[in-house]
Amino acid sequence: MARDAVRWLGVSEEANIKTMIKLYYDIQKLRVAVNNRVKVTEFIKCHNNHMIPYPKRKKWDGKCPICGAPAEVVKVTPPALLGTILGELRDIEKGIYAYLYQFVSKHPLWTSYLKYVKGIGPVLAAGLITILNPAKFETVSKMWAYAGLHVEYACVHCGYVSKEPMFKCPKCGMAMVGRAPRRVAGRKVNWNPTARRLCWLIGRSFQMTGGVYKGFYRKFLEESMRNPRHKGWTKAHHIAHARRVTTKLFLSHYYCIGREVLGLPWRKPYIVELRPHDYIPPVIDYIGDYTKDQFYRRYVKRILEDVGLDEEIYANLIRTLNELSGVGADSEN
Repeated sequence: MARDAVRWLGVSEEANIKTMIKLYYDIQKLRVAVNNRVKVTEFIKCHNNHMIPYPKRKKWDGKCPICGAPAEVVKVTPPALLGTILGELRDIEKGIYAYLYQFVSKHPLWTSYLKYVKGIGPVLAAGLITILNPAKFETVSKMWAYAGLHVEYACVHCGYVSKEPMFKCPKCGMAMVGRAPRRVAGRKVNWNPTARRLCWLIGRSFQMTGGVYKGFYRKFLEESMRNPRHKGWTKAHHIAHARRVTTKLFLSHYYCIGREVLGLPWRKPYIVELRPHDYIPPVIDYIGDYTKDQFYRRYVKRILEDVGLDEEIYANLIRTLNELSGVGADSEN
């Protein structure tokens, strides 16, 4: 199976898939922009040629909001060409989606694992298989670092940055603070921006359409909002943190199961050795009794035995996640 891992990721094919993924998101962005322009728009226009968008959220009194003169509602219809362009962009987007699905549908990481994780579609799966393939990383921490999900330590006084934990800056002696990696003008990053964007998209997908990982997202969001150390955070900061933690957890599961699927050895996380009962084993969106699922029997059951976790703990975890993900629409979405 290890040889298959190499065969599945030929250099030429990997480059083509990466190009198609980037093109897919470029076309999608353009399609959304065109879609916003094909809609019929209503404006308020007066005899002084003041023209402003019609206020749909409040009652209009029939007068121009600028000069107070009597006004009328006019409709601006976009040219038919925009509709044609929109249709062509949709066809291109569907074609790229079909191309990426054809690629992932033959890959063991999709057929054995990723297709059972709600929130991970063919496009995200293609990115995971090519950009963050588990065969490329010896440990999950190296995968996190490659995707820019690690913690860097920075001096707020002189700007010195280190990947290693530090309490004082070796240059100026000021305190160092831990933070998510960020771009700095004139300085080369030591992580992959494309992989980081992929992880951002995965986190957003779990937040919006995920199943069990949407449950994790809601759990981490609630914990963040209760955390006294996050007292000064905004709602957007809490959401970004919950997305980040959920994505890192998913990548740890993806690394573990992915290496198993590809027939490669994998290292257990440090938390297994330090606090085994805090370890969160891999999950998928089970249908029906999870104990009868092939994924559980083939991978998870052995992992639970190796770690020493009771099956009842796993059952409670699945039950809790299903309850969290089954709640109504997110208030923050």
